[in-house]
Amino acid sequence: MPQKPEPSKLSINEQINSVQSAPQLDEATKAELPKRYKAALDWITAAEEAVQKTAQYQAEIAGVSELVAQVKMQLTAPLSDAPAAIAGDTTLQQMEQSLTQAESQLREADSRLVGCEDELKRRGERKAELAKLTEDTRKRLDEAKKLVAAAGNGELAELAAARRVEIEARIKAWTNQLERYRVESQRHDALVELLPLQRDLAQRIRNHCEKAAVTLQQAVAAKRKAESERLAREARREVANAHPALRQLAERNAELAEQHKRLRRLPDRVKRAGSQQPPAARRDQGSRGIRR
Repeated sequence: MPQKPEPSKLSINEQINSVQSAPQLDEATKAELPKRYKAALDWITAAEEAVQKTAQYQAEIAGVSELVAQVKMQLTAPLSDAPAAIAGDTTLQQMEQSLTQAESQLREADSRLVGCEDELKRRGERKAELAKLTEDTRKRLDEAKKLVAAAGNGELAELAAARRVEIEARIKAWTNQLERYRVESQRHDALVELLPLQRDLAQRIRNHCEKAAVTLQQAVAAKRKAESERLAREARREVANAHPALRQLAERNAELAEQHKRLRRLPDRVKRAGSQQPPAARRDQGSRGIRR
């Protein structure tokens, strides 16, 4: 006897489309049948998603050895200077733009490091979850298989057929889900060497980005100070060379330049005050990124 084909989205949609045109069915049955078939469609979708996840995990397992070798090479490869030497004619605006970019890269590196650390923590927890999920799914699968034979007892034939399709789709989904859990567990075993290496690489990159940001921050602060001092010198020279009728205006410009110079020094004083905080407080601030 040929094996009955498994339910598919195509066959289920054909059944849904035929319901409204069936003259032998009453309105209550016509309303109930699409609900059962749509439930079967949801199970078919879940079965397909489980197959896709299984394929993804299998591909990851196959590529683990190559990834381990790549990460090991990256961990030993020299890093570029952080940052490259700044040209003497670089403007303050250009340096501030570079600092903004460096701070953005540091935030991204922080996020990658946190992600690697979280995945390491989740690995052990997920292994325990998979064991329980496998046990629960196997029980549900066994119960569903028992329901197939009993489906439709005392029901209208069309309703019984729809219920049987829904149960068969559920069985297909849970069968695929069990295979997904099995391969996912294998994936976690395969990643036991790779995940710590990826965490170490993320930490190395994060430290490199932090060094670049701090170096640029210091360069920007020095450039701002030099710019303020230049403006102050120019203002004083204008006062000295000003016509008596314009001297009052030049003196006001010099006063504003001195105020600008003092304000430029304020971030440095704030930064020095912050450096006197306890180590724990500095770590908390550091986790929020480099401040200008």
